[in-house]
Amino acid sequence: GIYDSNKKQLLLSSAGHEPPIIFSKDGNFSNYNESGPPLGIMAKTKYQEHKISFNESSMYIFTDAITEIKNAKGQMLGSDGFQNYIKKYKDKPNDERLKLIIEDIINSGHIQKDDLTIVVIDSKS
Repeated sequence: GIYDSNKKQLLLSSAGHEPPIIFSKDGNFSNYNESGPPLGIMAKTKYQEHKISFNESSMYIFTDAITEIKNAKGQMLGSDGFQNYIKKYKDKPNDERLKLIIEDIINSGHIQKDDLTIVVIDSKS
């Protein structure tokens, strides 16, 4: 993806990754759901580029281990569960926010069996 801070716009293309979650200042979530096959598995694959408005929002890019992590009962966190953690720590600075989300997920009884990777990009007005 490419962020144009002058236009307040993201140019995105996905090669099989989990769809990013966008959390806007007004408290709403949206997803970028366009996706092509994983990069490198099919020769001559063309990936679509999409422009989306990105102003006063945060975009979370993450591995599937975040949404697929399970609690002691075997229930996956899922996208909705992950969004609850995003809302909980929305006012914290990026580096602190990500650390708190991961610590809270693990400390709440979820069992980590895969990497937990999150990247956040914040846009300001």
